[in-house]
Amino acid sequence: MLKTTDIACIRPILGRILKTISGALLVMLGISSFAIPAHAARSTFRTYDADQGLASVGGACMIQDHAGYILVCSEHGVFAYNGRRFVNLGPDQGLREGGTVYGLAITSNGRIAVTYSDEILISDRVSDASHAPSLLRFHKALHPGVSFSNNKPHHLVPWQGGFVLLAGDATLRIIVPDSGSPHVETMSYDPGEQVLLAGALSVFSVQGALWEALDDGRLCRADPGDVKCYGVAQGLQGGNWLDVVAGSGDSIAARSLTSVATLNPGSQQWNVVVLPDQGDRYLIYASYLGLFRTPDGRLVTQTNHGLAVLEASGWRAITVEDGAPPGTIVGAMTDATGQFWLQIYGGGLVRWLGYGHWQTLDKTEGVSDGMSWMLANLPNGSAWLATDTGIDEIVRIGSRLQIGRVIPGPSFAVAAGPEGKLWTSAASAGVEVIDTVDNSVTRLNTPPVDTIVSDPHGVVWIGTEAGLFRVDTHQGMPLRATQVGSLHTAVPALMRDGSGGVFYLSGNRLRHLHHDMSDIAVGGVWPSDAFELITLVMGGDKTLWVGGPGGLFRLVVANDQVLSFHPIATADIQSNSVFTVMVDHRGWVWTGTTLGVSVFNGQHWVSVDADGGLLSNDVSQGGIREDPDGSMWIVTSHGLSHLLNPDQMFTDRPITALISGAYLGTLPVRGDMLPYSNAALSLQFGTPNYGAERSILFRYRLSGVDADWAESSSGIVRYPSVPPGRHLLTVVSYDKLTHRSSTPTELTVDIAYPWWRRWWSEALWVLGGVAFVYGAMRLRFWAILVRQAELQRHVAEATAQLRYQAAHDSLTGLLNRSEVERRLAAKLSGGAVGGEMIVALIDIDHFKQVNDKYGHLGGDDVLRSIGRLVSGTMRDGEHAGRYGGEEILLVLQDADGAGAKRVLNLHRAFRENTFSAAGTVIRLTCSIGLSWVVPGDDWESLVGRADTALYEAKEAGRDRVVESRSVDPGKPAVAVQRPGPAL
Repeated sequence: MLKTTDIACIRPILGRILKTISGALLVMLGISSFAIPAHAARSTFRTYDADQGLASVGGACMIQDHAGYILVCSEHGVFAYNGRRFVNLGPDQGLREGGTVYGLAITSNGRIAVTYSDEILISDRVSDASHAPSLLRFHKALHPGVSFSNNKPHHLVPWQGGFVLLAGDATLRIIVPDSGSPHVETMSYDPGEQVLLAGALSVFSVQGALWEALDDGRLCRADPGDVKCYGVAQGLQGGNWLDVVAGSGDSIAARSLTSVATLNPGSQQWNVVVLPDQGDRYLIYASYLGLFRTPDGRLVTQTNHGLAVLEASGWRAITVEDGAPPGTIVGAMTDATGQFWLQIYGGGLVRWLGYGHWQTLDKTEGVSDGMSWMLANLPNGSAWLATDTGIDEIVRIGSRLQIGRVIPGPSFAVAAGPEGKLWTSAASAGVEVIDTVDNSVTRLNTPPVDTIVSDPHGVVWIGTEAGLFRVDTHQGMPLRATQVGSLHTAVPALMRDGSGGVFYLSGNRLRHLHHDMSDIAVGGVWPSDAFELITLVMGGDKTLWVGGPGGLFRLVVANDQVLSFHPIATADIQSNSVFTVMVDHRGWVWTGTTLGVSVFNGQHWVSVDADGGLLSNDVSQGGIREDPDGSMWIVTSHGLSHLLNPDQMFTDRPITALISGAYLGTLPVRGDMLPYSNAALSLQFGTPNYGAERSILFRYRLSGVDADWAESSSGIVRYPSVPPGRHLLTVVSYDKLTHRSSTPTELTVDIAYPWWRRWWSEALWVLGGVAFVYGAMRLRFWAILVRQAELQRHVAEATAQLRYQAAHDSLTGLLNRSEVERRLAAKLSGGAVGGEMIVALIDIDHFKQVNDKYGHLGGDDVLRSIGRLVSGTMRDGEHAGRYGGEEILLVLQDADGAGAKRVLNLHRAFRENTFSAAGTVIRLTCSIGLSWVVPGDDWESLVGRADTALYEAKEAGRDRVVESRSVDPGKPAVAVQRPGPAL
């Protein structure tokens, strides 16, 4: 089957096919046939909804508590997010079972208030890294005789360690003592102030001061004894005021339905500005309009088609076409780590990936179809992106990107040449030199091109599939491409040596073409003859970096000899499939792989992937370029990403580990002593580093139980039993992209000893007297034996369960991938040869349609059923394992020659069986590739043949069994199965 790492291998084939097909097309269209799309750069987002446990998405408020949890109000209570899953808070925390939550607020010291339509509840303490919101207890804080209702949008705000709320026509204060229950009292306004504020619609807390919005359009600073109101006479006009926040400096900013008003320090006059892009979207959601902060500290608010951000030149609208997410935005928040969150009514939470740091362009914004390959920056400031079907001009309009002109025809390589012209691989073969000003084109005949490099002396170097070529532009017209070097093999990458020559890759080795045209094979030590080279670059210290499918290496080269090489650990760059490497003006090394981009600043590596703002993880060959302004362009197969501020890659952001759940059986672990129990200890870990949710691992240790640190990527841990006594749970989170660790988070797990191990029970034996010493000793010895047997049983059960969990897939019950590979390798090393064993690789046809139609839970139902179906066909000594998302690997005995027939029977069973997906009965088919073991096989070659056969089965139309073409000649051929009914 085709994998991402195969792109470098198939690229020349794709090039010849696409270039041949489109050569005539380019001639007919002519270079002057430039398209001018009108699409702009789009931001990328991650949505959080039911897949992460947010079962209700109808809420309109969110806050972050002091531990870092994000709390979201919904139409089914409060949800708390720990960086892995949402937990619905309810009766266990003293809240309602469901019910719409209208507001959340948090005091300066971390106490949380939850408001329903008719009551307010306040947490008994602060959540922290060791105590999740699920361990809080909420208590009512109601004022006797006061009717509280939710007809005021901003009705509860934190103030002076407690809260202020509007109820009826009164302003009330909730006192929250350090100990004891909260209580409510009337604010200490004098009678005149009470009358003035009786018509208040909303209350706000800004920089320690209270503000109230009145129903006549006035705004009042409402501190008791110092109430001052502003109205039309002070320039405040534009309707009722829906939100009041701190502006820039010490100014105050207020939002109405269509305007923003600003009051500067010392001034008595407000400045009112009408917001851009206003319409009727928020007429029925006006109470949700607000002023929020972006990660870079700017004010942002909702508009009819997206957002508006306050910049130095004024309010700038960001519409959906500009990159804002669609839907009605009812809230926004920047969390403690600088992540920007939006709340979409009915759409859940949205995290804006890389806000302020990344711009992206893909096919939605007009990037040409097919894969994107390389980018070139011309001296005039324009940039051009090479794709399978065209060369796209990247146009900057202020801070925005969009596609400008498009030169039709495929291009795999593009570079800025002398005189600011664009050099690119031609349609069928050769090179085209394009003047983007007058649209003139000069064509040079060369073999298909892989890379183009221009030097400052007017020489252009071209790496082709049949050798290295050189063009000297100073020789005048017509331009001529002359082959240089002694080999006619493919040149996938080259670079200038700084002395008029080039280093280049050819024949899978490094060569040096000097300025006198002497071509030298660089000798010395080398990583491996099997190492496939596709990219190289020279560092600032004159060392060379080379990479390809096989890893990244730093070479020390002198006098055309590799003196030493240093492999870069896969953990540092995330993947050993390296497609591009470049060095920027800082001397930083940038590496593009199948799993994103990794950067080395001379001291340590950090990485970024699609979760951090990159458009896609698979970086194209030669796909990293530096812009003259120091920003970075990264080309992926899906389009273009633009990193505006590379320095932020190395910003030291603290990492935190959260213990978001701890239960001994059903009892929550809060640090106090728990009764003795044999129940399991269940733990859940999380992290508030939401930009790194998928890259963070958890390392943990329970004293008295664990001899060493253990690791979890899911954040879910279970101890089958824990001995009595006081244990210390220590958790550290580790980000594999930045290689940073958190400070330890600790929780005491204190379990009481059983009665027979307490001091007073032991004293009874002493009081029995000398006459009973012998009997007591015997009885105590018996009790110890019983306890030892009990502990041994628990240890055996725990060990067996851990071994089972480590070897099996939790969903299907089959072996996991690493275990089935290990057992297959063990069989082969034990002497299994041709005729004794067969492997089959099964892929469920169109399984994505099951997930799309019935949801992932429905897909899980199907996978469980398939796991039971496959397990029922296994004999002693045979193995079945989940090899991928919907792939299953079978290792079957074939000494009786019936292995292939059993595979056919299993294929038939798939077609004839029915499966339940979310309560609906469906039918499925599968494709199977099988291969027999032959002498000299290892598990990789054996599974590789089955994988190739599976690929052929799928290419032939699926729902069939195809045997490997390399089989035991003594085995019968397997009939190809015809397609069955569609899903």
